[in-house]
Amino acid sequence: TYTAGGQRASETTHASSSTTDRTYCYDTTRKHALVSTTTGASCTGVADQYTYDDNGNTTKRLRAPSSTGSQALTWNGENKLSKLVEGTNTTSYLYDADGELLIRRNTGGETVLYAGATEVHLE
Repeated sequence: TYTAGGQRASETTHASSSTTDRTYCYDTTRKHALVSTTTGASCTGVADQYTYDDNGNTTKRLRAPSSTGSQALTWNGENKLSKLVEGTNTTSYLYDADGELLIRRNTGGETVLYAGATEVHLE
């Protein structure tokens, strides 16, 4: 279902062995900001699963609604993702002067150079 403003209010997922109903919970002051989802019928007392900066960029999110792990996201001055931290893994992103992704590096030792339609991988 959707709200009058077009935001998802709830969803029902059917699997071969079960059906799951999920309610979407939004920030009361920033109506567009999803703060959590729940299998309960109400958002009352549900802990926030998503947080945002003043520009509306997601700064923290759970990996999955049933997971205890989370991701921390850092954004640069142009509102481009500059760093993603998940547990002990960190991925950083570097952009060119036009704002296009140029280099992606992670703590696993992989570096990817994006040059137009070409990707160069270094491990």
